[in-house]
Amino acid sequence: MEEIGEAREIRNQFDKMRDERDAANATAASWLAFVWYLSIALGIAILATATFLFLTISKHISAQRELENRREVAQILGTAIRAQLPPEQGRLVVDAMNRLTRLETSDEDRTTKTAIAGAVRHRGGGKEDQAMVRIRSAPDSEESWAQFEANLAAALSDLAEDAHLVILRKGTDYFVQFAAQGCHGMRAESVSNTFIRKSSPLSRDACHQLTDLGWNPPTYAPSDVIDEPSDGSSNYYVDAATPVPCNELARLAVESLRAVYGVRHPGELQYSGCSADGSAIRVPLLKIRRENG
Repeated sequence: MEEIGEAREIRNQFDKMRDERDAANATAASWLAFVWYLSIALGIAILATATFLFLTISKHISAQRELENRREVAQILGTAIRAQLPPEQGRLVVDAMNRLTRLETSDEDRTTKTAIAGAVRHRGGGKEDQAMVRIRSAPDSEESWAQFEANLAAALSDLAEDAHLVILRKGTDYFVQFAAQGCHGMRAESVSNTFIRKSSPLSRDACHQLTDLGWNPPTYAPSDVIDEPSDGSSNYYVDAATPVPCNELARLAVESLRAVYGVRHPGELQYSGCSADGSAIRVPLLKIRRENG
């Protein structure tokens, strides 16, 4: 009887161990399922976050491209408008056109855009398309040139008596220069072939173009004289009386740099200058690089 009792006790312990094992297996299976589903949920969350970030960045990039496109359109139309309208009206319309560079779609902006487009069509007589094509194909920036011309005019008006200012195309011999002469006005010069050494000499057509722009032709070559004459110049030149027409001189210089000397953008320019005592001067207003510094 005792042996039967021990056998039952052993069987009961075996059954208990088997039940504990089954319970442990069930718990482990539950944890494995939990970890599996948690991993799937985290993967989905990470994927959703990455998708959201991608869409947000893409939207931001698209918005920036749209802004750049609007700025380009405003610049192109602004140039066409300035060429077709009187100065005051052109300025007002261009100011309104600049509002279109903002990322807004209000009724007021749409009305402004429609009015400006109508003004260009009315004043331009269909020429605005040609102007837009011409401007798109040009490598320079009309806005940058307009700002540089205004800055140069202001710098010339501030140039002290007997001071000199030279505007030079980087890496070439091509330059225009100015000498302030106080109550006697200002001398402006545009380089001639006499002083062009490392760059291509000016063609006959280029020389004619300089005189067509308003420059006087050179009157002598340095090798032909012993003492430099008081009148004339070995460069193309203009003598402006007082009050010095700084705006006209700046415009003449810019037209020559672009049309004759092949400067595509003000960023291709640098300047040098000196005062009456020969010391170097700085003209930060020009917003171009100073030679040797």
